[in-house]
Amino acid sequence: MKGWGVMRLDSLVNFILDANIAILIAAVAVMVSERALHFLGYARSYKIRLRLVMVSVYILALVPLFLFFAAGAAGPQIPSFSDMLVSQYLKGNIAMAATDFDSLLSLRQRAVQMVSDGSNLWLLGVALLLLAATVSRAGYVVFSCLRVRKIVRNGVAVKRIGRVRVIVSDEIHVPFSTRSLFSYYVVLPQSMLMDAGLQKISLGHELQHIRQKDINCEIAATLVSPLFVLNPAFWYLVRKVRSLREFTCDFAYLRKSRCTPRNYAKGLVRVAETAFVKQSGRAVYAFSVPLVGRNRLFSRSAKSGLQDRITVIAEGEGDSPGRILAGALVVTVFAILHFGITAMQPSRGWSYDRIMVSSVANLERLNLLNGSSN
Repeated sequence: MKGWGVMRLDSLVNFILDANIAILIAAVAVMVSERALHFLGYARSYKIRLRLVMVSVYILALVPLFLFFAAGAAGPQIPSFSDMLVSQYLKGNIAMAATDFDSLLSLRQRAVQMVSDGSNLWLLGVALLLLAATVSRAGYVVFSCLRVRKIVRNGVAVKRIGRVRVIVSDEIHVPFSTRSLFSYYVVLPQSMLMDAGLQKISLGHELQHIRQKDINCEIAATLVSPLFVLNPAFWYLVRKVRSLREFTCDFAYLRKSRCTPRNYAKGLVRVAETAFVKQSGRAVYAFSVPLVGRNRLFSRSAKSGLQDRITVIAEGEGDSPGRILAGALVVTVFAILHFGITAMQPSRGWSYDRIMVSSVANLERLNLLNGSSN
């Protein structure tokens, strides 16, 4: 039973490592597509940029299925990164002793084993730090869920639009949208009821978020965030999705409403001033999509985010790439994710090249033992 427990712990550690590596590769794929669009003059095509980021997320979620079916498929397989290293070593392109190279190939396996059995205090300390960060983030997620739920339940329902309920609350100063299992909610601050223009902008903007399914994306990112809390690539993707969805939502609302970009930008600034300068202690966090900002204090990051939105609104949207170019970028993102994640998988077996490296390493170890005995 003890060995079974260690085996399950090894599998869990490997799963977390693989997931974080996959997120890193997804971030690289998004960076490549972003650079390509900027280079081709489509930097202001925010809708296409958001779709490419979301496509990378969807592909990332489906890659395990591809790997599962590829494992049982006949034909040539994509070599793993370790297989490529072995090939380059045997060709003489890597100058290293066979024993050192063999230890390098098994580094991850040995590290996971040492974490599982607690034989290395340094690695165990790192693992405990990651666990503490994960638990802390999970606690924050639970707290945010309960907090948003309390705000919605304590608010006063003033309107219903299909499955969307409009709630007025005196506990917030930032309009936001959220959802339950079957219903959607737009929560407006009580202080906004005296300003019909600002109320119209806030309601229209949050309804557009609901149409775009932005709340579902935000909730999904929140739920998985404890697994990637210390992974910069994950937060890069989250920030990218949040900024692009705000840009697309702003332009979608402006196209449907009679509000001018100038008045709309002024409305965003007024909400930000009230929410983050006068009442900085009452901000909404996870499980919601707020009109402006996500920080408790009107910090530099929140200011720069609002400034970016106003700048983008002033510049306007650009042309979108054609279907052929968009399709080519999707294929590129898929190729980077599929080949990258496949290459990072451990080798499925002992290839002839790997056996040769291991044999040479064993001979070196025997020579060292014989030399020390003499």
